[in-house]
Amino acid sequence: MKTYLFSICIAAIVISLCEFIMPQGRMKNAVWMVISVLFAITMIKPILNLNLEETFDIDKYIYYDEQSVTVGYLDDKSEEYFSEYYKAALLENDLVTEKVEVEISRMNIEKIIVYLSNLVIEENNEHINNTVIREYVASALGVEPEKVVVYV
Repeated sequence: MKTYLFSICIAAIVISLCEFIMPQGRMKNAVWMVISVLFAITMIKPILNLNLEETFDIDKYIYYDEQSVTVGYLDDKSEEYFSEYYKAALLENDLVTEKVEVEISRMNIEKIIVYLSNLVIEENNEHINNTVIREYVASALGVEPEKVVVYV
């Protein structure tokens, strides 16, 4: 930056000196145009020499990993697929769901959240609780019960 300002100051001084020694008449206009173009080049040259990739290196500010972007995209698509798949599997086992949410991280199913809509259970039945329902849903889906959360 210092050299840029120094070169502009030197160019301005040279232009001032040239104005004093410039001849009068038509030649003055031609010389003035050449000096103006040289001064413009002096001002623009440092801007043209900038390597914008080094100056504005976006990778310094944003972490971009093609593999993680791909895995993230596949995780999102897999969540949609498995949500529909598990909803259909539960319907085959006579469990009607309002919604099934699947959380996937790095292509592994972390959690399955099941919202059951019309579960018919006797209220005073002490043998059927949330744990029993969760285990039944997990066995219907073919996954470990620890990964299943059921809302009735």
